[in-house]
Amino acid sequence: MSEHEILPAQIIKTGQQPIRNMLTLANSPANNSGCFASNLPVGDNGSLSLQMKLTGPSDLRTEDALDCVFSLAFWMVRPAEFVNEETGEVTTGVRVTLADPAGKTLAAASLGVYDSLCRLVSFAGPGPYTPPVPIMLREVRTRHGRKMLVFDVVGPSA
Repeated sequence: MSEHEILPAQIIKTGQQPIRNMLTLANSPANNSGCFASNLPVGDNGSLSLQMKLTGPSDLRTEDALDCVFSLAFWMVRPAEFVNEETGEVTTGVRVTLADPAGKTLAAASLGVYDSLCRLVSFAGPGPYTPPVPIMLREVRTRHGRKMLVFDVVGPSA
């Protein structure tokens, strides 16, 4: 198995329901940091710097990135804990961090963004994407009336 080979889909338990983890990578050094998926290159000098950037605070806020084109080159998916402020219950979900070729990051704790990334990987492979894939983050309403973030591929690559 290669360092970047994607394993078959697995079930990851989240607070509400199991989700399919189509992005789990085998033998990824990023797994040592609690990450369960990444398309970071292994072994080059910039990968550690980029990994640190992807695990830190996001450069862009999701509100500021809505309906704007973002050039996706790298991504990382990590487990994230969420606390229900009313009950104090802690649940586990996902935090998806996207990066452009220059290392500017955009992060969202969103199953919709995670699902969009899963679909992109199923069609285009895990990347890193050269040239970058132009995507646009947008907000949609679920059938239960809740807000959810997703992204679409836009521009010439669509």
